[in-house]
Amino acid sequence: MDRSEIKDGVERGFNPPNIYQDQEYLQRMDVAKENAFRGDYPLEDIFEELTNQFSNYIQLDASDRTNYVEIFFKQLKESMDEIIEEDGDLLEDQIEYLDIVYNYFVDLISTLFQRRLCISLNFLETNPYDSNTYDMLSILYKFFILDARKNFKNYFTKRTLLAMKKSNVDQTNLVSTAYNILDDMDHTLIMDGMVEDFIRKATDKSTADTIYGYFEENIISGNFLIRYSPRFYQNTDLLADIADDVITMYQYHKEKE
Repeated sequence: MDRSEIKDGVERGFNPPNIYQDQEYLQRMDVAKENAFRGDYPLEDIFEELTNQFSNYIQLDASDRTNYVEIFFKQLKESMDEIIEEDGDLLEDQIEYLDIVYNYFVDLISTLFQRRLCISLNFLETNPYDSNTYDMLSILYKFFILDARKNFKNYFTKRTLLAMKKSNVDQTNLVSTAYNILDDMDHTLIMDGMVEDFIRKATDKSTADTIYGYFEENIISGNFLIRYSPRFYQNTDLLADIADDVITMYQYHKEKE
């Protein structure tokens, strides 16, 4: 999705349905939106960067790992607090416009999780205004998107090292064996469908318990392994990084025997 598409979507999303052809209402919303959502990051930038992150979660570098979910909620709350404190003539219209902004954000983040990860955010469908919404969204977004590269590195390193230990690989074949195993795992990850196994190998116990608990309690649903992929054929740097770690750890293990 390019910038023009996002801009069009933002404008469509923020314009409430004109069921009664009430031009006065639409004009009031046009005025209200000029100074309703405040902060360093414009709405269009937040939504565009969020979309970009979901599209390319493996190659996020330090600058790309900006937490746009946190930024959105922070600016939304600060905007609401300032508007209420000012108690100006546009108070009610600005608050109503911020509600439209929030609903658009909920629709966008739900769509991104569904399209990119096959995950349904059931808690947003049942109660998007729940007080725990921010905490749950932050945990899910950080794990699946911001920490994606780390997740795949942890998961594939652990599985490949275990496979090599079981096979007692000869030292002269370490490199080719590691790459072959990784290539096979990349193609079988979807077929394995081991959601819990992936989560527990990818992160620490506390985070894994929280994420998998969301699945068990039907707070979220879906098999993210259908689309969540390291795409080694594109991300050869990640493949090489994992292979190097596996070989180093395997050699260390053999020396300790």
